[in-house]
Amino acid sequence: MDDLPTQIFEAIRDHHTTFGSTVSSRVPLCLPPHAPDPELYALGISRFAEIFFAFESAWLSQLRRTSLTDLSNYHTEGDVDSFINDDAGRIGKMLSEIFIPELLRSERLRADLLNLESVVEAEKEEDSHAMKENAATAFASHIRDSTEHRPHLILVYAWIMYMALLNGGRRIRTKLVSAGPYFWEPKNHDGTLQTPPATSDGRPPPPNGLSFWFFDYDSNDQGIKYAFRERILSASSLLTSTERTEVIAEAVEIFHQCNLIVAEIDVEIARTAHHRRKAQRKASSSRILSSLKANLPPTSLGSRVRPILVGVAGLLGGLCAWLWAINAEVVQGYGLWSSRSNETDGQGYY
Repeated sequence: MDDLPTQIFEAIRDHHTTFGSTVSSRVPLCLPPHAPDPELYALGISRFAEIFFAFESAWLSQLRRTSLTDLSNYHTEGDVDSFINDDAGRIGKMLSEIFIPELLRSERLRADLLNLESVVEAEKEEDSHAMKENAATAFASHIRDSTEHRPHLILVYAWIMYMALLNGGRRIRTKLVSAGPYFWEPKNHDGTLQTPPATSDGRPPPPNGLSFWFFDYDSNDQGIKYAFRERILSASSLLTSTERTEVIAEAVEIFHQCNLIVAEIDVEIARTAHHRRKAQRKASSSRILSSLKANLPPTSLGSRVRPILVGVAGLLGGLCAWLWAINAEVVQGYGLWSSRSNETDGQGYY
């Protein structure tokens, strides 16, 4: 029988290839010259952060229940038969065995989102229509419920999400960093960049808002990837056949939910673009109408003619706004995001 990572990969092969292509086609649209600031990136990463918040919180909660004092070193041999009538102990050992503190992303994501607020306005009036409840929060709720009743599923969330970062995520990281410091870093009032302090080892810190993509384990991320895979291989021996089947099924569900999140982001971007175009057309029409009203003759004849001229002015204003909208630059709506999918490679994550 194949090992668990291989079984997972076979189950998600087509799903992860499609999703990898979807994500790769959208990353450039968050960056110059398509985007003037990190607003679109902040929207996307805030949604996927919900996944990490949910499963990492569930993971740490399960580990605390085991009352282990040194989680990072709790790594001993064992299999299913070593835990007769002790499912809680077996799952607790499995979850502690795959635990590598440097993998955790939640705190980095929270810091990144806070830092991105210094570059992008946290709330914009024209974006007030954005949904509070969304596909990401619904998925996070599913994660919390599922892992509460079947904590062994935490293994597959960790495997899928971290290996995505350690493989395909490295290519995304390169693209994001290539946008340059002026795109990512906060600026002073005079437009100059605020210089971030160096890290304790003297290395420059990750670009503002991008620490999520960096691991402090080894220089090229290969060491932590190898260590994590070895722990997954060992820990999977603690799963029953039923639990392995549930893990593989949940892997497919993860990609289904992630695709829903991306599709919803596409729709929200299109909706935001529509609201902005509508506001701009309204402002343009209002300016034209105000200008024509100001030039109406202040005579008695003018008072009789004024309603007619106002009607004509409104018609002209509407026509001008319509012509302006036709010739306006196309915004980054859903069609733009979908039509540019061939701009970048569609390489997978594993």
